[in-house]
Amino acid sequence: MDCAAINADRVFTDPTPIENPRCIRGLKMKRIAIALVGLAALARGAQAAPFVVLTLSPADGFLSGGPGSAVGWGYDVSTDSDFVVIDSLSFDDLTPVGTQNLLPPPPTGATAGSNIVVPFVEGTSGFEYDINPGAIVGSSTSGGVYLVYDAYTDSTESDQIVFGATVYATTLATW
Repeated sequence: MDCAAINADRVFTDPTPIENPRCIRGLKMKRIAIALVGLAALARGAQAAPFVVLTLSPADGFLSGGPGSAVGWGYDVSTDSDFVVIDSLSFDDLTPVGTQNLLPPPPTGATAGSNIVVPFVEGTSGFEYDINPGAIVGSSTSGGVYLVYDAYTDSTESDQIVFGATVYATTLATW
């Protein structure tokens, strides 16, 4: 007869469980297993999110160009750990004098010591801003660049730990 059955029969007659060594050992093992599962869950939940930095090139975010030209920023994405993949890029333009041309991010990821480095190459890579041909010389716009990313514990992307986090860099363009 198992421990539960032994004690179930006694519930109505004697509320104390039978001191069967096999039952006590089984109970201890259950408690240890539950404690280990709990600790594993706490450790997983306590894992810190990676520190991710978006750096523009030029680093101050300032650009200039003439009406009808394309200007842009290269960027560097660095992290202190894990594996970071870019989901999307966007640009907010507070006083538009042109249009943004969002070029796709690279399919590679960044890890500690291995950044994602994307130069600005017109029509190819980076954050591009196309100044309207009719823009008034001396006008400017400001805003920021947003990068949305996911983070994983490794490059196989099997264990996602960050979902859709955002980093931001301030920009200013004049012509």
